[in-house]
Amino acid sequence: MGSIEEDKALEHSAERADQPDELRRERKRLRHPIAAWDSLVERRIREAQEQGLFDDLPGKGKPLDLSENPFLDSSWRMAFKLLQDHGFAPDWIELDKEIRTELEVLRRQLVESKRWYDEAMAALEGRSGREAEKERAWVEACWERRLSSLATRIDELNEKIALFNLKVPIANLQRRKVSLREELQKLSGR
Repeated sequence: MGSIEEDKALEHSAERADQPDELRRERKRLRHPIAAWDSLVERRIREAQEQGLFDDLPGKGKPLDLSENPFLDSSWRMAFKLLQDHGFAPDWIELDKEIRTELEVLRRQLVESKRWYDEAMAALEGRSGREAEKERAWVEACWERRLSSLATRIDELNEKIALFNLKVPIANLQRRKVSLREELQKLSGR
């Protein structure tokens, strides 16, 4: 690079260094078109607010009417309104409600069963002898039967979850299958 070009570059840098921070930030924002657009929109909104252009809008102070879904195809609006007015929802929503209810009941029963098992084993702690061993074996057998019953119900619930995942229109609304091992780990605090 020649000395004239170096002098111009240094001069340009010095000019920029003398600029206020706000101007430098604005220049940087203008290099990015989206940021510049956002800045322009925000500035126009702020100016309109200062001028009071938003003060007398229709519906000011009233709740928004969100009864209609703006994303719904207009040809389906009346059908969905009839269903909604009579307490119906799309099948996948009804199935999701059912899954949530069953999962809640299942988790509550798992918590109660685990509490019973822990309390029964704690009561037998420190006891020895043939009678205590029989009681421990009985508690363990009851616990295993309960886990087996819950595992069967979880399998049935997972079938509903698989059906729900096929019906749900948006992939990120799909549900994870339930695992008895993971549910027990949550209870154990791991």
